[in-house]
Amino acid sequence: MRGVTEADCGLPVWTYLDGAASDDESVALDRLCRTLHAINFFRGEEPDTRPLHLNVHDRLLSAVSSNHGMAFRRILDSLGLPLGQIVLQLPAVNARQNWMLNYVADNYRRNGFRISVKVATAVQLPSVFGHARVDAVRIASLHGTGTAELTHVLARAAALNVEILVKDDTPALREAAARSGARVLVQDNARRAGDRLAA
Repeated sequence: MRGVTEADCGLPVWTYLDGAASDDESVALDRLCRTLHAINFFRGEEPDTRPLHLNVHDRLLSAVSSNHGMAFRRILDSLGLPLGQIVLQLPAVNARQNWMLNYVADNYRRNGFRISVKVATAVQLPSVFGHARVDAVRIASLHGTGTAELTHVLARAAALNVEILVKDDTPALREAAARSGARVLVQDNARRAGDRLAA
């Protein structure tokens, strides 16, 4: 019996998006994937009251039309899915693309969605807070970030009423959350928010 290779694990949807023939196809495929995730999440055997964080592919920041938020809202409304529990996670951008991020985020927000931005490290939080209005920020890695630095950025998040989402819990994060009063959520593999970190 042959061994399992990376190819056997399926092709990530982002690979399809990157290779799509047009922006319109990328937009349609990304929207379809988000819709399927939402259906699977909310149509389970037991109703789930937690927020669902859905990724928006970075190519869509420049490809979507002015009605992108309304289009996704209409799909969810037609399926009877709870818009209020959905948080759309946008990719972080460089300073020259801030206008693009804000354009996409504002349209989604006007259509009733909450907005999250994904950053690589905690030190990027001040930059996000400086140019974008977000409801949550997902930090990909806390590696090498100490308690003092975390406390500083989490205090800023608390002042702005921004939730912080992390993949892993660390002692430094627990201490910083307790000192700052920030709302910090630990995510599971299904990208669903868990409980607030204990003080």
